Amino acid sequence: MAIKRKMPREKRRLRLRFGKPGQEPETLGYTQDISPAGLFVAAYKLDNLSNVIWLTVELPDEDVLLHGKVVWKRRVRREMRSLARSGFGVQLTQAPEAWYKFFMQAGYAMA
Repeated sequence: MAIKRKMPREKRRLRLRFGKPGQEPETLGYTQDISPAGLFVAAYKLDNLSNVIWLTVELPDEDVLLHGKVVWKRRVRREMRSLARSGFGVQLTQAPEAWYKFFMQAGYAMA
């Protein structure tokens, strides 16, 4: 299955927490790649993952709350983790101005 992205992703590791809408995001994860429109979250706890998600991402200057939709998820067995990552892909539905400013300051080509 080909992934259709509107914007290219950049490899970037940022610490984050994620959870259900309306609740404080508590489950720890890290980004593997990001774009202004979405991101891949490397995480092992995928059991209670809902289709709609809130994420608090730790940017260098501030934490930002993102709203998104889980578009796919992949659970990798422990013995296979050196070959692939467990995690999920998120298409963002709402992000604050600070999220986009972060990309502009990093020199990301906003299309």
